[in-house]
Amino acid sequence: MAKQKPSYFREDFLMRESYSMWYILGLLADTYIPLRDNNKGVIFRNRRLEVVEIVRNALGCNNAIVHDNRGKNSYSLELTNRKLRLQLEERGLTPRKADRRFPENIDDIFVSHYIRGFVEEKSGGWRRDDIVRRIRLSKFNIEYLKALNKLLEERCGVKRKKITRDEVVYNVDDSISIFDFIYREEGLYIPKIKDRFRLIKKEKLKKTEMKWIERKEKIMSLLREGIHPSEICKILGYKNIKSLNASFFYQTGQTLNGFRRSFGT
Repeated sequence: MAKQKPSYFREDFLMRESYSMWYILGLLADTYIPLRDNNKGVIFRNRRLEVVEIVRNALGCNNAIVHDNRGKNSYSLELTNRKLRLQLEERGLTPRKADRRFPENIDDIFVSHYIRGFVEEKSGGWRRDDIVRRIRLSKFNIEYLKALNKLLEERCGVKRKKITRDEVVYNVDDSISIFDFIYREEGLYIPKIKDRFRLIKKEKLKKTEMKWIERKEKIMSLLREGIHPSEICKILGYKNIKSLNASFFYQTGQTLNGFRRSFGT
C-alpha cells in the first residue's frame, strides 16, 4: 500500500490569534478526533455538513468530506499532518475529549467568538420544542461546562449557578443574554443557528409585549371602575403609585390622572 502523503493546510491558521481561529477552536471542542493508530492523523467529524465545511475552508485544505450514513449519520474530514496534530494539542484539544477544558488564556476580544463556535456546534441538535424556548448545550465533559458557565455568569449574567450534569439547559432569559453576548461582534457564524437564537428573542419579546398589553388593559379597566391607583398598586403588585404611573404612561402616553379625568372618575 502506498504511503499516504501529508495533507496540505494553512500552517499559520492555528498559530495566529484571530477572531476566526478562536471561533474554529470553539467548533472543534467536540468535533476534533485524533486517530489512535496514527500520530499524524486528524479527523473532524460532525453530524452537520456545514460545520465540517467551515473547518475545511478555514484550514484552506481541499481534502474530500466523506458522508457516513451509518449509525450517527455524520460527515468527516480526514487529514494526515503531524504539524496540524501538534498545533491542535497545543491549543488544548487533547486526544481524550474528557480531558479538554475551557481555555483560560483567551484575550477578551476573542472570548465571544470562541463561545459562539462552541455554542453553535453544541446547539445543532436542539429538540424541536427548544427552538423558541432555550439554549441546550448537549452532552460534553462537565468540567468544561462548569468553566464555560462561570464565564457566562461573569460576562452576561446568566443565572445558572451549578452544573451537575454533562448537559446544560439555559432558560429563555439566559438564552437571550448569551445570544446578545456571542453575536455582539461580526465574525464567522452558522446562519441557521443564529436564526434560531433570533426566534428565542422574538418569542420572548412577543410574550413580554402581550403581558404589557394585558396589564395595560387591566389598569384601564380598574380605573374605569373608579378604583383608586393606590388600590391598583396592591392588586397588580406595583411598588407605589409613581411606578404605576410611569408604567402606564410608557404604555399609553397618558398619566393616570389624565386617563381618569377623561372618564370623569
